[in-house]
Amino acid sequence: MALDSNSMKDEKGNILKHFTPFQSPLSSGINVFTQEINKQENCYIFPSFNLVLPVMTFLKENSCSYTIVIRAENTTPLWLPNFVNFISDAFVLGIKGQKDVLKYPTKKGYVSDRYGLQWNLWAVRVQNFISGSSYGKMLFLNNPTITSNFHFLCVGDSMIRFFLSDKKFRNPMVHVYSEGGGLIRNVQYNIQKMVDRYPPQTIFVHAGVNNLSKCYLYLNEFHQLSVAHHELESLILLLENICKQFTHVKVIMSSIIITKDDYINIRSESLNATMKQSCIEHQWLFMDNVNTNSSHLRDNVHLNEDDQRILTNNVYSMLKCVSHVGI
Repeated sequence: MALDSNSMKDEKGNILKHFTPFQSPLSSGINVFTQEINKQENCYIFPSFNLVLPVMTFLKENSCSYTIVIRAENTTPLWLPNFVNFISDAFVLGIKGQKDVLKYPTKKGYVSDRYGLQWNLWAVRVQNFISGSSYGKMLFLNNPTITSNFHFLCVGDSMIRFFLSDKKFRNPMVHVYSEGGGLIRNVQYNIQKMVDRYPPQTIFVHAGVNNLSKCYLYLNEFHQLSVAHHELESLILLLENICKQFTHVKVIMSSIIITKDDYINIRSESLNATMKQSCIEHQWLFMDNVNTNSSHLRDNVHLNEDDQRILTNNVYSMLKCVSHVGI
């Protein structure tokens, strides 16, 4: 266990105690079970796998919050029933065979592992209080033996830009790409770019309102709606091809949210109907956003803080549905 004098620190400058199965330059050689730990301690733990349960039990008795590194198991871990409500988040630390994930202490300093991991490793965040849902937690509970395709891609226009600062989306496995003023074709391009970089588990798409609001780009409103439908069909074809390439991928399509402009809303109904029908045909999930309204907009189309919370909750409700159909 690390002494306070040589412990690492988190982003806020607080002491980040750690416990590892081997001695390191930062460890003091003190038995973790005999060391005093304050309730506010933020511990980083990588115990021997047969010590996971006793170490977690010890830290729970001391009301500590911590991050623990564990290997993916084919069966439910023995400790999970007692700690599941206290897990706040999780992410895949590395997959079997991946190199340079771990570093080992030597006389010359830390040396990267060049042989590759022997297991899939998770980093699980456990709080000293009951925690709600998060993407990492749901993925860990429903698919703990995950391999390489574990990313959650959120791609859309400026309506989802607030995801970038929302704590529910702060996870190494969650990737948000928001393009201000982006048309459906821009979102389609961004999805392809994201998929090439981050093999997805789930794709969330929100787009369309800019196609219906920027009248100056089109000859008339009929041309505008026709182009919007054409771009939507092209986007759906891309998602269909991605699902063929990655057969496990789940798609969530988010409806265009009602605005303060009745003309936009009328055209939105047509696009939303096409989205919904495509989701039914491809067995994707359609997020209708019926619990939002124009009174929650801070301008003509963008959400205020109240509706941002509603949209976030809608997304996580969809993720719960995804987990039930086999994340």
